[in-house]
Amino acid sequence: MVRHVKDKSVVEDFLTTAIDVFELVKNFFSENDINLQMIVSVCTDSAPSMLGNRSGFDALMKREIPTLQVTHCFLHRHALAPKTMPAKLKQTLRPLIQVSKQSI
Repeated sequence: MVRHVKDKSVVEDFLTTAIDVFELVKNFFSENDINLQMIVSVCTDSAPSMLGNRSGFDALMKREIPTLQVTHCFLHRHALAPKTMPAKLKQTLRPLIQVSKQSI
């Protein structure tokens, strides 16, 4: 699912492939007369449609913007980290992780 602005309102679309996401981003920048080269970084959640060294969203974007920096969503890392921590440390960090999830 992706949220974007269309006709001055926020809409939600279900996008199933990397090319769908890529075309939406590319069209948005084009329609708003913004140079796609202004994107310096993208952050994805590593869903299957985002991955792939040839056809994933990251790869499609890197073809257009070779200097693009791609990162994995840091909130996902925060949610995964406590799963392997000692119980006492996990209990201490739990309130911070709850706040991070609520801000999404």
